[in-house]
Amino acid sequence: ASIRSAIGIARLSGERARRLGTGIDNGVIAQAARLVLTQALQMKPGRTVDGYLDNLLLRVLGTSGTSGS
Repeated sequence: ASIRSAIGIARLSGERARRLGTGIDNGVIAQAARLVLTQALQMKPGRTVDGYLDNLLLRVLGTSGTSGS
């Protein structure tokens, strides 16, 4: 990921929280990160972006950013 991805996650998190009328928490950040990083990451053959993001977001934020967790 890049600095552009980080800026995109921050801006999307803020806008999403504003539209939902909530504060910015780990769930909102994880949802924004999933949307931004899905397009930004390139994986080696045999690995999936979704599996990698699930693991990364659970480890860092404690939630995977999907509606189920």
